[in-house]
Amino acid sequence: MAKDKVSKDEILIQENPFRIFVSRSDIPDEVDIIEPRVHVEEAIVDVIKTVSRDRMPYILPVLGEAGYGKTHLYWALKKRHNDLNIVYITPPLKGYDRLIQHVYFSTVKNLGYGIFEKISENLEKAYGDLDKAMLHNPGYAADLIQVLKKIEKPELRDLAVKYLCGTPVSKDELEVLCAREPVFREDVALQALKILTDNLEKPLVLFLDELEAPYLEGGEESQIRYLENVKRIFNECKNIVIIMACLTDIWSKIISMASSAAQGRTEKPKILRRFTAKDITEFCQKVLSNFWTNKGITSQKKDSLYPLSENDFLSAYRFSHGNPREAIRWIKNRIEEKRFNILKKEKPIEPIEVVEDVIKLLKAMDNDLDIKMMLKGEEVQTKVSKNGSEVKLRIKDKKLFLINKNKQETDVSEEDIDTLAKNIIENLSKN
Repeated sequence: MAKDKVSKDEILIQENPFRIFVSRSDIPDEVDIIEPRVHVEEAIVDVIKTVSRDRMPYILPVLGEAGYGKTHLYWALKKRHNDLNIVYITPPLKGYDRLIQHVYFSTVKNLGYGIFEKISENLEKAYGDLDKAMLHNPGYAADLIQVLKKIEKPELRDLAVKYLCGTPVSKDELEVLCAREPVFREDVALQALKILTDNLEKPLVLFLDELEAPYLEGGEESQIRYLENVKRIFNECKNIVIIMACLTDIWSKIISMASSAAQGRTEKPKILRRFTAKDITEFCQKVLSNFWTNKGITSQKKDSLYPLSENDFLSAYRFSHGNPREAIRWIKNRIEEKRFNILKKEKPIEPIEVVEDVIKLLKAMDNDLDIKMMLKGEEVQTKVSKNGSEVKLRIKDKKLFLINKNKQETDVSEEDIDTLAKNIIENLSKN
């Protein structure tokens, strides 16, 4: 077991198992705790079943405080229901009035370019052939179906896919495709999205994360434009589920900016619950178990939590009040302390380096401290004073000592930098 622990220490020095504590849309979450959100997931699955049956659009808000797992919900749905046509949508970077184009291009990227052939097949099944489909879908929709027809021709296939994916094409190429406008035009993109959703066998699930971002970054006008585009998608497209993830404390403000018609079509929000102490413990246990397994380390159950303990998980719960992101942040910092202590044992840090780091931290904690470092004989001494009170740090024989006003000396060589700085501040306040 000792040999196993040494190898674990070596791995911990290189990597913190909890280095990522914020869910991201581009990195799948490996660990999932179902209980705090099971009611939300069940509601979403029920909605998807309803839309699958009647093919009508549906808007379902999901609320939660920052760090409660709104982005993680996307990954959980994608992993646990891998047959879903689910697409993650953040507010577009270049103007909130470009949401429709952003949704269309994100959907195509997510579903893959092979989706165009599938849509053509479904249009032919519905109308008999694509020419009849064009008659029943006039305007830009007919142009898009015309482009879909070109996919069947080997010499035009690449150009047609290029157009449908939003890559700029020349006027001459537009004429070849029999299209009047590029697909990145808003009205064209909306019709393209409508053709996609209307002819998908399973509902398209749009996961609109950070619904409040337009308001927080651009004010009410930006949010209103964003919500109007959500309404346009809802009004035009069948067979679609729109999940709107939003911060709980700002939801009432955001929904008040929507039109009365849009508000009437929005279902009652589902709210993510905070984690219990049991949830946080289970999450941390899974992360550590996966981490050590991926590193090729096997351990007895009692040692599988290394370098943490059950008490650490309870402390994380108390600190975070059940907010999973804050709990993970606490655990991450706790492991950083453990890594520092391991590193000290593997490669002892010179006391002078510790003093220099403590001085930097003290200055950050209190600008009013008077700090002086001096050489006294063969000893390095550091005086820290404030309002007549003074504490000293003394380096002797490669050991570090703390000396209070009464000249009582304590060996602090084994203390970490944060603890040592706090001890100095406390000593000054007592003196």
